[in-house]
Amino acid sequence: MPTPLLPADTPWGVVYPALKGQLHPLAIGQEFTSLPTASNADWTILQELAVQHDWQLPRLWRREVNRPGLALILTDAAQQICWVNAGFARMSGYPAAEVLGRRPSFLQGVGTVAATRTIIRQRLQQARLFTGTVLNYRRNGQPYHCHVRICPIRNAAGVLTHFLAFEHELFSLPL
Repeated sequence: MPTPLLPADTPWGVVYPALKGQLHPLAIGQEFTSLPTASNADWTILQELAVQHDWQLPRLWRREVNRPGLALILTDAAQQICWVNAGFARMSGYPAAEVLGRRPSFLQGVGTVAATRTIIRQRLQQARLFTGTVLNYRRNGQPYHCHVRICPIRNAAGVLTHFLAFEHELFSLPL
């Protein structure tokens, strides 16, 4: 049975310096490194980032982060993508090299509901959680609906440093 998503008001990022370990297959450049891939590789990466940025990761996230098919997008506080997992590349068709430094809104398009875009923008400006369904577009142009939960992440001093988006595809639409 899949792990349920966390409630709507739970705690999404600056390109981070090197982590110790091997180069992650989705990483580009020498400043992006990670730990060996394993069933809990995404959690391990987030733990390393938590130490580096002084975050407290909710323990409940561990099972969710390791759920098969889950796409993760980490952005800085200005919403520039600084890390995506392999699930994101599989779901969207975009390799990490093409998305790092971009804003996740590039996945949206003409069919994305304007009201949803507005709500996402408002929630992020207020550093509040967003949970909902969004119509995104793959690299090949195919639209797909995904459930998104975007969580603000604060450091120990309470300063917003990152946002983490948990996404899973609901269904895709014919071209």
